[in-house]
Amino acid sequence: MPTQNDSMRDLQNTLVRQLKKLHDSLDDVTDADRADAIVREMQEVNHRIAMVGGLLFAAQANELDGKVAEVSKATRQVNAAIADLKDLQAFLDAMSEFLGLVDEAIDLAKAI
Repeated sequence: MPTQNDSMRDLQNTLVRQLKKLHDSLDDVTDADRADAIVREMQEVNHRIAMVGGLLFAAQANELDGKVAEVSKATRQVNAAIADLKDLQAFLDAMSEFLGLVDEAIDLAKAI
């Protein structure tokens, strides 16, 4: 029986936690533009959760482990941006950078 790739499982768990944080942040948002931006980012994160799910059984590789570790480190910036939604552009920039790292990890997993 094949085993799950630990890095991809960790990446999916990280994304699920970020989706929950984004979802919870909607409770405090009263501005429609901010709410729309958060919902769009939730859709992007959810899409990556599904993509990673399809790669849970990819082969292990040290390079992939390193990229997933970068994603984990980047969650601090995303969490700070979610906590301070008053600066919408900073939030969008942090999410874009975070999702870019996620995409790099997904591309590595596909190439293995």
